[in-house]
Amino acid sequence: MTAIDASYAGASAATGNFRTCRFTGLKVEAAAQSLIKANAVAAVVFLAVGGLLGLLVALTRWPAVHLLPSDWFYLVLTGHGANVLVFWIIFFEIAILYFASAVLLGSRLATPKIAWAGFWLMIVGAVMTNIAVFQGDSSVMFTSYPPMQAAPHFYLGLIIFAVGALVGVGVFFGTLVIAHGERTYEGSIPLVTFGALTAAIIAVFTLASGAIIRTARRARKSSSGYDLTRLLVGSEGTLGLITELTLKLYGVPEHIVSAVATFATLEGACRATTAAIQCGLGLARIELLDAVQIRAVNEYSKLALEETPTLFLEFHGSPAACAQDLETFKDLGDAEGMTSLSSAADEDGRRKLWRARHDALWAVKTVYAGRQVLVTDVAVPLSNLSRAVSETAEDVARSGLVAPIVGHVGDGNFHAILAFDPADLAEIKRIEAFLERLVARALALDGTATGEHGIGQGKRRFMADEHGVAIAAMQAVKTALDPLNILNPGKIL
Repeated sequence: MTAIDASYAGASAATGNFRTCRFTGLKVEAAAQSLIKANAVAAVVFLAVGGLLGLLVALTRWPAVHLLPSDWFYLVLTGHGANVLVFWIIFFEIAILYFASAVLLGSRLATPKIAWAGFWLMIVGAVMTNIAVFQGDSSVMFTSYPPMQAAPHFYLGLIIFAVGALVGVGVFFGTLVIAHGERTYEGSIPLVTFGALTAAIIAVFTLASGAIIRTARRARKSSSGYDLTRLLVGSEGTLGLITELTLKLYGVPEHIVSAVATFATLEGACRATTAAIQCGLGLARIELLDAVQIRAVNEYSKLALEETPTLFLEFHGSPAACAQDLETFKDLGDAEGMTSLSSAADEDGRRKLWRARHDALWAVKTVYAGRQVLVTDVAVPLSNLSRAVSETAEDVARSGLVAPIVGHVGDGNFHAILAFDPADLAEIKRIEAFLERLVARALALDGTATGEHGIGQGKRRFMADEHGVAIAAMQAVKTALDPLNILNPGKIL
């Protein structure tokens, strides 16, 4: 930009609307220069806005400050993401496209009036989207939760911005045609121009034709093509944005029975779980709370549960089938040291039995008030569940940590809910070492570093250990679907 500005300060005059830059010797058309400057300035403005909002996000994520309440946090996070990951980047890229075509090729810019129309469309779209965000109704982007509904002008602003960007790309292509037709350069186009051309083609493909894909149809089964549905659902937002979902509905069961079973040991509870699944019982849910978690729930929910490892179960089927399954589970539990079994079929009774499980996380946060809570998870094959859970509990005890264990054990998935003092550096080191051993243990038992929480940033270092050379295939998919790395960048890979 400095070199171009200098053309006005002391460059020698050239014919027509061109000036020659005294630093680079490049011919610069006045219309192209104005548009480059306008787009570059807009880029800097939106980068500054996004940077300021990013500072507010950082101060909120900093436990010692915790600047913003949750509703304002997601509002500011959305504004930060839109400005830093979308608006400033596209404005700057349009400036580069004009520089790489009109300036580097010494050509006049194709249709400056249309280029200005595209610029103002981008400005209007970006401002409209920001207004929608700061009105408080559009905190929809860059969270770990399903997007909430945004105001219509939030999406309208993004559409207008995208149309303006496509106009700018069109002007770039037109300028290349003019430069070629008027022979303003010799030989092949410069490498920078070629790179800009590649980026423009990708942009057009992404904005115009690659915006929406349908990953599956309503057939109950299909072997046609790759399973893009599971690929995108499991991508943690790194491959695309889900704009529409088709859900599979299940009927309400004829009969439901809930049960709570206490055990003398964690190993016994886990082995009973494995046996129940292997026997094919009609289990819709089977959850584990260890003794530490039960103790916290008793204090928080004012319950009087036996403070031993406990399974929470739910059977679906006909009344006769549920009764038979419950009886079968009693036999399995007795063989593994079950100390009590209670059940209920009415809705109120079922809710009371399940209350302890539903209150688990809030119990830890309340009982250990003043401590920070970190929830992590791993998953292992059911055949290794007992060993994984019991060794994890022993590891927690040896490490001197507070980490109740809660598990969706029917899937072989369990969580450690760590409550700790963030100012205690020695405790932080013990937690980091514990987390390393937790994942290593799961992988050694043919499990996974995370059953449902995802990789994000915290567990990226374990990806190579779990997936090996398959990482290269994942990276190839990421590059193909997100060549500019703008979709949840820095996550998973």
